[in-house]
Amino acid sequence: MNTTTKFHPLTDPFSPKEKGDSVKGPAPMNNMYGFNSIQDFSGVFGNHNSDLSQTHADALGFHAYMANFYTKNFWFKDGGVQTWQYEEPYDHWQNIYGVDAVCVFYHSGHGNMDANGVFQAPVGSSWNGETWFLSNHNVKFGNQVSRYIFWSTCLSCRYSGGMSPIKTWWADDNNPGFRMLFGYETTSVDNPNYGSNFWNHWRNGESFSSAFLNASWDIYHNQSPCCVASGSDATDAINRLNNERFFYWGAVARNYYQWKWYYASTKAVRNQKLPKELKVAEFFPSTFESDHVHTLAGKFGITSSLSLDKDGHYSIGTPDKSVSLNKQGHLNLKLADTNHTNTKQLEEKKAYTIAEQHIQELNLHAGETYAFDVLRITSTAGGSPRDKKETNPHVIETTVQYRQIINGIPSVNSDAGLIRVTIDNDGTVTRLHSSVKKVASLSSNPKSMAINPSEKTGIDAVSAQAIEDAFSSQLKNYKNAKFLEEETGYDVADTHGKIVTQRVYEVTFEHNLKKLVKLTVSRFE
Repeated sequence: MNTTTKFHPLTDPFSPKEKGDSVKGPAPMNNMYGFNSIQDFSGVFGNHNSDLSQTHADALGFHAYMANFYTKNFWFKDGGVQTWQYEEPYDHWQNIYGVDAVCVFYHSGHGNMDANGVFQAPVGSSWNGETWFLSNHNVKFGNQVSRYIFWSTCLSCRYSGGMSPIKTWWADDNNPGFRMLFGYETTSVDNPNYGSNFWNHWRNGESFSSAFLNASWDIYHNQSPCCVASGSDATDAINRLNNERFFYWGAVARNYYQWKWYYASTKAVRNQKLPKELKVAEFFPSTFESDHVHTLAGKFGITSSLSLDKDGHYSIGTPDKSVSLNKQGHLNLKLADTNHTNTKQLEEKKAYTIAEQHIQELNLHAGETYAFDVLRITSTAGGSPRDKKETNPHVIETTVQYRQIINGIPSVNSDAGLIRVTIDNDGTVTRLHSSVKKVASLSSNPKSMAINPSEKTGIDAVSAQAIEDAFSSQLKNYKNAKFLEEETGYDVADTHGKIVTQRVYEVTFEHNLKKLVKLTVSRFE
């Protein structure tokens, strides 16, 4: 096997075939991309009761990778976000500002949907008496420049309960040419990492749709992201949805639309107990070394040279088959494309058998203990807006996920301490993932919790009352928070594993806007 290392710059997400002579790299007003993000909604609601806290960071995460290549057209925040940027005739104002002035547009904020499938999003301040964007009001996305629309909001791309992307985004022929749209079926978590997660997954060779779905999965498993693609017919739309991974400028036919989504099916019972002994988990600096990557590459006949970029992300292979190790130390393998023509769902029992076989054979557990966590389902549906016909949803992939066990209790992270095996309906393993942290030792000596040397020997976990007080303190800015779920385990996101209790709340704001918040309180660290 050729193990020659080639140092590569970061990969440009725009197709080199589509840029045209007018685009030569970073330059102002080149119409590549733009952002709107809103945290402060006092400009439309008159108070701060509906404010969010992570939307600017979310947009920044998406922007940070794009900024390696191009200059944004605009980034409006809070009161700078107004309805004219989304509506005709100003959505392409001066060929600089608005959704349709850029190929890629990213919006992060609140979102809702009414019973008629109309998406609604409050903006940052009033313009011409308007304070909400409505998906059926003066909207013509894609008749000028826009080709990719990201709605990092709740309820922006629904597929159930009589809803569909067609009903929301094309009912009035309001898609004259954009290629893909990304959003959510469910209420989503207020989190800073959607944008950065998207590019982390894309750099593993994933398509735009897979990168978007996985970016959400890394944040919370009980939210359901959804993305949709346009096409001249079903074959064209399905191909674009599942394979497009570079931005193109060209408008596409809108005869047919295909969408897909993730949802968590079978789940293990969430752990509520502390371990018998309170221990901090000390991790090795890395779990998977380059030798492991090369061994896996050789096993699957991947003979390309090693590609290493400036961020330390390296991979062996091609877009069709590859093994990579990202800067977080997560191991990812792409072994095959999903067969989308087989619509008969793989039996769960067979999926578990296949997953377990590959974990053991490829040492994805790195010698650590693990247990079943969740069965993730990838489903898809499609239809034509012209004849109002939609296909019945069907499953195309089954992902079996396991969770690392440390000191007798599981990890709690959505993006670390996990093993995933994705299998299509043929029983073919298409992708493998391991973000297991190899444990060097378990220590009774905390690393960062408060210690009083004058007290008795031995350190106790934080008391139950202190836990409640800590959660209450984090919730003090929310007037209406509903408890959804709780689990206790190891937080493995850092260089050492601390014991935490993690809760998810649904917060209801004014005008029935909702958002999820995911909160963590340390028990022993």
